[in-house]
This record gives sequence, structure tokens and C-alpha cells, in this order.
Amino acid sequence: MRISLVSLPISDITSPPLGIAQIKGYLSDEEKKQLKLFDLGIEFIYYCLRKSTLIKSLSITRDFLNDENNKCDKNLKKYRFFFECAVDGEYLCNNINSAIKLIKNHSTYLSWNRYKSCASIVERALKLFSIPYYPTVVSCRRIVFPGDEYDFHNIIEIAHDREHNPLIGFYEEYISEFINDDTVFLGISINYSQQIIAALTLVSIARKYKPQIRIIAGGAFFASFREKRKLYNRFSDFFDAIIPNAGEEPWKNITQTGQLLGVSGCWVNINGRFREPEINKKQIKRGLPDFDDFCFERYLTSEIVLPYVMSVGCYWGKCAFCSYHSYKDNSVKRPSLEKLHNKILYDFHKLCSKYGVNRFFIVDEAIPPVVAGNLAKEIYENKLPYHWYGEMRFEKVFNKLFTDDLRKGGCDLILWGLESGNDRVLSKMLKGTNKKEINDILEKCRNSDIRSMPMFFFGFPTETKEEALETVQLLKDNALNIQYIGVGTFALLQGCPVYENPKEFQIEIKMNSRELKYFNDYSVDEGMNQEEAEAFLNNLYVDKHLKKFFDYKVLSWNHLPLLPINLPNDTLKKAFCLNNEYMLSKNCQFFDTDYDWFDDLFCYRNVHYVFNAENREVFRISKTLEKVLKRLEMGGDIFNQLKDYDENVQIKLFNDLQYLYREGIIVEREKC
Repeated sequence: MRISLVSLPISDITSPPLGIAQIKGYLSDEEKKQLKLFDLGIEFIYYCLRKSTLIKSLSITRDFLNDENNKCDKNLKKYRFFFECAVDGEYLCNNINSAIKLIKNHSTYLSWNRYKSCASIVERALKLFSIPYYPTVVSCRRIVFPGDEYDFHNIIEIAHDREHNPLIGFYEEYISEFINDDTVFLGISINYSQQIIAALTLVSIARKYKPQIRIIAGGAFFASFREKRKLYNRFSDFFDAIIPNAGEEPWKNITQTGQLLGVSGCWVNINGRFREPEINKKQIKRGLPDFDDFCFERYLTSEIVLPYVMSVGCYWGKCAFCSYHSYKDNSVKRPSLEKLHNKILYDFHKLCSKYGVNRFFIVDEAIPPVVAGNLAKEIYENKLPYHWYGEMRFEKVFNKLFTDDLRKGGCDLILWGLESGNDRVLSKMLKGTNKKEINDILEKCRNSDIRSMPMFFFGFPTETKEEALETVQLLKDNALNIQYIGVGTFALLQGCPVYENPKEFQIEIKMNSRELKYFNDYSVDEGMNQEEAEAFLNNLYVDKHLKKFFDYKVLSWNHLPLLPINLPNDTLKKAFCLNNEYMLSKNCQFFDTDYDWFDDLFCYRNVHYVFNAENREVFRISKTLEKVLKRLEMGGDIFNQLKDYDENVQIKLFNDLQYLYREGIIVEREKC
């Protein structure tokens, strides 16, 4: 093994990484022998979720909470974090292994509630793992480190900070797996800014482990800074070379020559400056990705969904908020759309035959309707077993016949670029659609049994709160037509039309003092500013009509096609009966503390809680109610537990018990 290519934490936990697999697939069989791929993202998740590790974290949590010196206002945020981990820490330690096993079981995906329970345990366990590294927090989507993630000096500091960086211990334990005596080159794929700390941490560990190794960085992160190439020089202490565009041809040349100099598309570090060789760049045609080096059984899913790229990019390319044209990779040959479905089907067949996988996520920015329609038609007419999904635009072509054909042809899910539910804002964005079309298409997809996940944001320049509320209302109107949502606030990307024409969008761009920040702050003359958009978004999370979209969090979009198309309805349980016998649910426990979780402050008296570990819900209860609940454990009906109290107290307790019954805290004894 002369070359190791690695995908960094955090990456998708349900499927192997596409970028490095695409590179290996481009090589000849002889060249492939020199190269091996590693998914450090999924290995890091397993590193975090070891039961022994979680038990140690729980012990640290309890020691901190038991120290009276930590009960002060300056520690309030940290205390709350540790407190939240402590209340269900033991439950997580005891159930993490079964949750991982169940998340790989097909039956788990037959019920949203069953899936929610397993997914929640995984996410909460990652939070518990983070305790020794606080305020660093690990999740399935990202690692949030302390400090400014766009400040280069802070990034360098965190990369060497053993106290707050869990990746250091992980790399030290795992590094012998991907670097050995024969390894000459280490290729690191960096796809977004949050992976920079992961990359630089790895570099420092790898340099100590094998000082003479040559390290090459690539991935979408560097493509986004193609217009600021001097920024590459900031990484001269870490990388021997940078490949900012498609890596297939550069790595092919490296495997053939064993050299970095003279390789087209490879910026080589010469005396602290990255220099691009003056060689004509070759346009490449992408080959079939090679996933041979990945163990599919490691991924947290019941069915692998392989990522697949058509290399068409975005066929629209007009949206005012998008900087696609600035990072578009011209080194990749764009295929003709009319016959593209034939190549896709050929590739699906090859991947299915080789790996036994028939589900695919098409990762291009937008699947052209002509390609989607032709692909679905061929799958349906030839009775092929393939299922697929990807991002699409709301287009007039999506009539009932078209959506029916898509569904019959294997389309399970569409990720929609909704962006807004207001016609004026949509027009200002140059989206080329309107609210009526959006409503009609979402309804048609639901009637065709296609899952929909609209993605949108608040705070586009000139958007008012009233206009943002139209987006919220559109979601409410389509609550039955939507299975999931992706939401955020507007980011002023460098190079997008808004950035290039600030006066037209009534904004003033602020100076960006942080080198690695690929978007700018701004002030507005009209509409919501950045802070107001963020506040509006936070209110959305607690909207009672949209709450289900945030309650049922998925670990990966790849899980959505496997789950039922209908989200559970919020139906009440049958009537609470005074004469039945009840008991505390087996997943519930009592605890008392002088920390008030709901008011986020320390008290001079104990506050009483009951906690449901299964869905991580905490309820503050009175001391009297706690006594009644504990007496239920000894048997008897509710009436006998309440008869010793006066009438007013009985009414209050009875109402509280009804509420806890609806929330699943107490259950009927004969059902347990």
C-alpha cells in the first residue's frame, strides 16, 4: 500500500464516501493495487459509541455534578450540559449497543416511533461521549469545537488541544490502520470548513507517526476558495500539495510516477508557496466509483444507499443566493442529458451486481427533469429493481402523470429547493417558480407516494417577517405532503449574485476579517436583518404545528426512503380511568436536585422530577405527586392513592396524573 486516501469525520454514517471512491474507480486495475481507501468518519462514530467510553464519561459527569463548587452562575451553562447527560447517562450506556444493532435492522424502519427511539439514543450517546472534551460537542452531523471555526489561529490551537479535541486520541489509536511502512502518500478529502480541524489534527499526528510521509489535500473545501488561491499558502506548514479540482487525473499521475511535481491540477508546496504547474489541464470523464475497501456492515442503516454523481451540476444556475458558478469544476466533462439515463442505468447495474445494492442517492445539485423522467421510464418498463432519490427543482413538468411515472420508476424521495413560500421573494431569488406551483407539486408527489423534503431559509435580503410567515404557512398547509424539512438562515456566499450586486438587494457587505469564512455578514436597508432571521428560525422550532418535523430527527437523509411516508399523528391515548391500576413506565425514574432545569438556575430547595429515558422527556413534579407515583408501584388503584388528600388537592393530582398518562410516564399495570 503506497497511497492511503481518507475521508474525515464527520461524514455520513449510512454510506461510504463518494469522492475518494470516484478517484479509485478512475484508475486501472494495476494502479488500484497501490491505493487503499479509509472512511475515518464511520470509525470515529464507533470510537465514540463504545460502552466502556460512555461509562467513563458518565463517571466524569457525576463527579462534576456532585462537586458543590460547580454549583455557581459562572458554571451554569456547563452544569446544564452535564446535568442533561447525567439524567439519561445510565440508560444510554445500557442501551447503546442494542440501538446500534436495531438501527441496522429492517424492522426498525417500519415505525417512525421505533426509529426515533434508536436514533435518539445514538445522538444522545454522542453528546455523553463529549463530556470530557466540553465545550466540544460531537453529533452525527458535525463536531462543534470551542472558538471561531473560521479563525485560522483558533483552528491551529484546537488541532493540538488534547483537552478539547477528541480526534487526537482517535487518530493515535487508529493511525496504524491507514499508515504503514510502505505508505508514501496520504490523501485527505476535506469537503467543508468544519472538517479543517479534523484534517489538521490528522496531519500533526501523521507527521509524528511517519515524518517522511507526503500529505496531499483535496475536496470541495478548496474548490470554494479557487478565487482566493493565496489562501492555499496558509496551509503550507501542513500539506505538500493541494488538489482543488477533480482528483481523478492528478492521482492517476501520482500512482504512475510517484511524484508530485509536474502533475496537472496538483498545486505543489515549494518553499512555503503552492504553485500550479504550467501544463494544459485535461478534461476527465468520470468512471464508476470503487467502494471495494469499505465494509458496508459498519454503516448505521438497514440498507446501504450508494452515492452516485451524474456530473451535470446545476442545469438552472440562476439563483441569486447561489455561488455555483464560482466553484463549478470545469475539469469534469459534462455529459449530454438526452442519453444520460442509459449511462446511469449501466452504472446502477454494475454497482448492484458488484455490491448487491439497489438504492442510490444522486448527489448532483439538481437532477434535470428529462433525466429523471427517462431514468424512471426505463426502470419501470424493464422491471428493474433500482430505487433512487436526489435534489430537484419545482418545475411545470411535475404533473400527476409525471410524478406517477417517477414513483413507478423507483423515485422514493425528492429533496426540493423550496427556499421561500412567498412569490415576491421567489422572484427576487430568480427561482423561476411560484407558490401555487409548489403547493400543487407537493400534493401531487404525496398522491404518488413520493416523499418530499423541502429545503429553505429565512432572511433573504428584503424578505420581511410577514413574507417569511408565508413560508411557514405553506409548510403547515402541506404538513401531510412533507416527510422532513431542511431549514436555516440566508448566508451571503462570496461570488453569488447578491454578493456581486449588493445595491440591487439593498444590503451593505461588512468586511470579512476571518480568512476561512466563505460568506460575509451584512446590514440591510429593508426586511429582516441577520439577527431577526435567526430569531425567526428559532421560533419555528417550537411551532406546535411543525413540531413533528423536529421531534423525529433522522441520523441521515438516507434513512428517509426507508421510513413510512406518513409521520405519526399526535393522537391522545384512551381515557384515563380512575379505578384502573397504573404504574410508572419501566423507562422512567425519579430524581431530585437543587438545579431547576426549566428556569435554568440553582435553588435553595430540591426540585422534583420524573424522567422518561426512552424519549428523553423530563417533567417537573410536586413532592406530593412524587409520593403518589411511588405508591402506585406498590399496587392499588388511583382512588386509593388520592383519598387521603382534600378535594382541591385531589383534583390537582388527578389532572397531573392524566397528563403523565398521556405522555407515557404512567401506564396501565396489566399491559406491562
